[in-house]
Amino acid sequence: MRHDDLYSQIVDGLRLAAAPFEIQTSILPDFVHVPDEIIMGVDAGDVELLVESGRLTQAQGEALADYDRYLATGEISESYPEALADVESGEWFEALRRRARAVLELLGEDVEAPTLRGAIYVGSSEPESP
Repeated sequence: MRHDDLYSQIVDGLRLAAAPFEIQTSILPDFVHVPDEIIMGVDAGDVELLVESGRLTQAQGEALADYDRYLATGEISESYPEALADVESGEWFEALRRRARAVLELLGEDVEAPTLRGAIYVGSSEPESP
């Protein structure tokens, strides 16, 4: 059920973006760049595939496309502490949270903490086995 997995990943990405800063930073591993993980949570190619397959309606796909276009407008500071401060209280990230909540509502999904099952983090490698 590849489409269900893609859909779950998109929902988790939206839930991560919609979450308060405290949840975002507590759920992600210490080695990741938190702002990057938040903005990489939805893949436009996956959205197109899900619309074509009928897993998402056209309206849902358009809402996700609008969300993706908004992601492209964000500028993340080169300084990690400044970037984290923006995630915590910056206007752009607050607007992103509102947009993510609106898309989740359109999808009929609850706003809850993401599970991040099967997540592959930006710039990371597979975790080593113990």
